[in-house]
Amino acid sequence: MKMYFKNLIFALAGALAMTACSNEMEEQLAEGSGNSGQEVKFTVGIENLSRTAVTDGEEVLKTTFVNEDAIGIFAYREGETEPAYTNVKYTYNASKSEWNSDKAITSDGTKLSYYAYYPYVDDVTDPSQLNITVSTDQASGFSKDDVLTAQNTTAEAGAENVTLSFSHAFAMVQVGIKSGLTDDTEATVTLESILPTAVVNAKAGTVGTASGEKTSIQMQKTNADKWEYRAIVPAQDIASGSKLLTIVAEGKTYAVTYSSAEGKAVSYEAGKALQITVNSLVALPKGNEVTIGGSIMDWDASTSDPGEGDVTEVPTESLDLSALEELDMETLVTKKGWTNEAEKVTGKDNLWFKRETTNGLVTYAKTEENEISMCSTGASRAYWASNSIGYHSGLMFDNTQKYNLTFEAKSKEISGGSVGVGISNSTDTSLFCISTGDVTISPKTLTDSYQSISIIFDFAKKGDSASSNTLTTSPTTSDDVKDGINIVFYNNNSSGAENTIYVKNIKLEVVK
Repeated sequence: MKMYFKNLIFALAGALAMTACSNEMEEQLAEGSGNSGQEVKFTVGIENLSRTAVTDGEEVLKTTFVNEDAIGIFAYREGETEPAYTNVKYTYNASKSEWNSDKAITSDGTKLSYYAYYPYVDDVTDPSQLNITVSTDQASGFSKDDVLTAQNTTAEAGAENVTLSFSHAFAMVQVGIKSGLTDDTEATVTLESILPTAVVNAKAGTVGTASGEKTSIQMQKTNADKWEYRAIVPAQDIASGSKLLTIVAEGKTYAVTYSSAEGKAVSYEAGKALQITVNSLVALPKGNEVTIGGSIMDWDASTSDPGEGDVTEVPTESLDLSALEELDMETLVTKKGWTNEAEKVTGKDNLWFKRETTNGLVTYAKTEENEISMCSTGASRAYWASNSIGYHSGLMFDNTQKYNLTFEAKSKEISGGSVGVGISNSTDTSLFCISTGDVTISPKTLTDSYQSISIIFDFAKKGDSASSNTLTTSPTTSDDVKDGINIVFYNNNSSGAENTIYVKNIKLEVVK
């Protein structure tokens, strides 16, 4: 199926006007079916369909079948419970604008009732028992999930022209991210808390209660230049307090939840398209960041009561720095020390930096093997706050979790070679504690061969000072992680001789 339209607008609580359409299709049925009588021709209408492609230049919504689309038709003689024609498949030939079948439904003078559905499934024997599970990945399109049914029980006996008017069995959800919130053309939206399965009754034109395990549905982006997304799901209610959406944009993940003071659910209704508008990607304490409401016209002309939702940034669970993609020695940010506000490394940007309180004490390089090289002259020992190299991540982390920092390291000289590591909070004022105690910086003695190192940092605890290794710990708050962290490495050279430390394959992951 294909759909064209123009001037799609996501309003805060408004409706998107659509125009219903229908296609006249003559069935060209195969000869030699073994049935006598005149072949029946079908006029097929599709009510209020919103399907796939989005193209500028079309005033109205125009729905067409595409090549190789197939529908299934059942026909019953009056008074009989078994079908005279079972699951007859008609496949569309777009080049000839005709439908072909291996069978021919013919008019032999008796009265027939017709029941049809889309998309065609081979093994259907009962049109009242279509067990459908929607795809969890609709990012490339949802045509095969948009189940349609049609019934005609009023065709006259011997009718040679029969009308089938299809309607939606499931619900459409449309999500719009307000213009200007992100420039990420690869941003994704996922529907959450969805029951994916329902039994469709094509004879009655009804759908059973949604069932199955709750799952996530990746939505289709309708246009490369717009942040508008769609998915098809069985009709169901999403309870107040549930997670509605997950949005990933510009490397950050946002959870969209819905809550109602009255406990009202969000309803995805069969034959209706519900609009959800995301008004902000800035985490706020409450409300008005998501607007829910406005059934889309011609799916259903009525409107829903608008609701409110919250958008919160989801703490990151992992950080992979093994490629060192953002590390450029020519543009490496240099901070002279740590003790004054201007020299702290904070904010939402991601960047590599070095702290250089003694010029030339440690020199840094990035090797072709994606290693960080730290060469110390041996004049004095370096620390995290002086003569160190680090990465500032502007992502938000979870201050209730422990994170495992893993990396590989070696020393060019065996004697006296060791590496120090620390992770500071988002205000760059304290270090998180390692889980074994109050020691916030943990030097590791190295050899001339790479060894794997793993250190668990407890983001729930920080030192009350950043100038000592052994500290009195204090609890952290969300402010300590909301604007990122700093991971720092330093050459802990205590031998007094020149020494080079190499570090690679740096990763930080939450401890499950």
